[in-house]
Amino acid sequence: MRSADQAPGEENRGPCPESGASPPPRGKQTALFRKMSGTRAPGSGSGPPPRARRPVPKKNNTPLILGGVVAGVFVLGMMLFLVVNKSNNQKLKKKQEQARIEERVERDRVIVTPPPRIPKEPPPQKPPPLEKTGGDRFAAPDSFEGGAEAQARKDMDKDFIEVEVDSALLAQFDKLASGRRVSDIVKEDYRWMVCIMARLLSEDETVARSSFSALRDICRKRNISGKEDRFVNPINMSLFNSKTYRAGIYNLWGVTWFPRNKKVVAGWDPSSPVQYAPMLPEDANWEKILRKLRQGGGFDDPNEPGGQVIVQLRVMGKPGWVKLASFLDHDELSMCRSIVKALNYVTGQNKELPKPNTKDAVKQEWEYWLKNLPDK
Repeated sequence: MRSADQAPGEENRGPCPESGASPPPRGKQTALFRKMSGTRAPGSGSGPPPRARRPVPKKNNTPLILGGVVAGVFVLGMMLFLVVNKSNNQKLKKKQEQARIEERVERDRVIVTPPPRIPKEPPPQKPPPLEKTGGDRFAAPDSFEGGAEAQARKDMDKDFIEVEVDSALLAQFDKLASGRRVSDIVKEDYRWMVCIMARLLSEDETVARSSFSALRDICRKRNISGKEDRFVNPINMSLFNSKTYRAGIYNLWGVTWFPRNKKVVAGWDPSSPVQYAPMLPEDANWEKILRKLRQGGGFDDPNEPGGQVIVQLRVMGKPGWVKLASFLDHDELSMCRSIVKALNYVTGQNKELPKPNTKDAVKQEWEYWLKNLPDK
């Protein structure tokens, strides 16, 4: 401290040390001591007093956060890009590898070139006489086609035969056939049948057509069917124009059927006596008999289906009538009525025809009556 009577710049040195003692070192106070004592270091007393410390301003972290978000998005985008790019590269590599494999297989494949085919000249074809129109149907040419006899000889070769016929009788037949008098021919079929066979191959269209028409009507008259289960006329006039068809009909009828059935045709003559062979019911074809009854026809005409049944029933006698009566339980009422009609005709009875509610009673009545009928 400095006293009032001291000169400026002259410091108070404190009490004088004792004689012989060294003075204390000067200016060796520590900063911690100066802070505790509130004093300043020597030489710092002439400066201005220190100012009050300003508060430190707070920092704004928003730009830093935004920057971090942007950087994160960028890094994530780069990672996705690398993953997708890597997947695309793998697919591309697979396609390239598959293409190289296919190229290698194609390069290693041995291609065998077949020798050039020499086309053969097709043989000359003639238009078919019968053209198939669908299924089993055929169509003949639009106009009459000649050459049926030559076609028949070609088809049958060594088996071909000519029908032998009297020339005078054949001349009479040609007059009837040329005049298209088919009904007169059919009326005396037993007489003209041999001429019909011979003229199936005629080159005269009118004579040939009359012969085929007469044969068709005779098949209907004599119940000569092309099918076993139902009547189908074996002569198809829609195919008449075809030489192949006419040749086939001649080979079937003139070469095969007529030689085997000459006696049958001769028996069609009503003036000749008819001899019937005995027949047992168990040997008869009852399906065919019932079919003829269904077709109908007069019982008094042996040329009609119904008349043929009557002839067979008379030959068989009572055992055949009993067998026929056993079919009165047939499902078809019309068949049952036809059976009763035939039984009435052959036995001379006049029993009532069956009805839906009397079928059983009618059958029992006939069975009882036939059982008590005396054997002849």
